[in-house]
Amino acid sequence: MFIVASPEAPMATPAKAPSKETWADWIGAFVPLDPDNLMTRAEFVEALNREGIGVSASALAYWENAGILPKGIRGRRGSAPQSLYPPAALAFVYALRSMQRSGIPLDRIRVALREIPEQMADLSPETWESLEALKKVMTVSGVPEAIPAFNRHLDTLIADAVPLMLAYERVTGLPIAYAEVTLVLATGKAASFRLRRPERIASNGDDTDAA
Repeated sequence: MFIVASPEAPMATPAKAPSKETWADWIGAFVPLDPDNLMTRAEFVEALNREGIGVSASALAYWENAGILPKGIRGRRGSAPQSLYPPAALAFVYALRSMQRSGIPLDRIRVALREIPEQMADLSPETWESLEALKKVMTVSGVPEAIPAFNRHLDTLIADAVPLMLAYERVTGLPIAYAEVTLVLATGKAASFRLRRPERIASNGDDTDAA
């Protein structure tokens, strides 16, 4: 389950040249950007807070200037030029806040967020428009699935844990549902992950994946 961060100051990050990328550059190749559905900056911040994500306009500007998030798409509302945001951008800020809450540094969050579009390139336009649908796609055990390197290591950890689970079951005669791993971060925060015992592993350790 994701834990959404309460409003707080952005974490410090090394200085980085302001990014000129916009949301059109990040997700325009994967989802139609309907001009009628784009939000102004004020509307976007209001939507973020309405969803309980808790972001101020100054925090959003900070992340944009640091290159953590792309800038709004330049357009017009009435006679004035505006920075405009697609609905899908809500999920990216949600992921940012959740990773930040887990103690992940902004430099790593920057990399993870950039990998989200390609990881979710096959999603339907309807899914891209739904914050709740994107939340489900982007989460695994409370950590964004947009971190493929983390997932690969987690898969390896699960594979390595299986013999230990089976050995324990043989010695104790007690079935194991899952193993739990807790990572204690340098910040003092902790993140826990459950490694489920594969259902199709026989008691002798052989894979029983039969058709």
